[in-house]
Amino acid sequence: MLAAGAISHVVTSRLSDLYHADGATPDERATLVLLWQANQGMFDALLLVELLVMPVSVILFGIAMRRNPAFGKVAGNVSVALGVVGLAAGTAMLVDPLSAAAALGVFALIGFHLVAGWKTCRRSTTA
Repeated sequence: MLAAGAISHVVTSRLSDLYHADGATPDERATLVLLWQANQGMFDALLLVELLVMPVSVILFGIAMRRNPAFGKVAGNVSVALGVVGLAAGTAMLVDPLSAAAALGVFALIGFHLVAGWKTCRRSTTA
């Protein structure tokens, strides 16, 4: 989901180039504005899905980690907590789209990947 959300940023630079081109007519610029808004809408929708669906999977993965002795209860509890923080941030984005809570949700997801990766790496070196 994060990769799919990042793809829409590639389009914006080309739209900007076309908008600021010397031969662009007012009608073409109006069309480019609409294309930019459509692209931004898709980006916002993907970001919101990322911030709502991914934390739920992090919570479920954290619950599974708690039950597995290789990962342990601490890593599982941290994962569940990070998932809850991410879900709260996504919910805050639903209420106020201009909220900076999206950054908190992204940092929670990054934190989860660090915790899960660290535990997986430790497990692979001890096996």
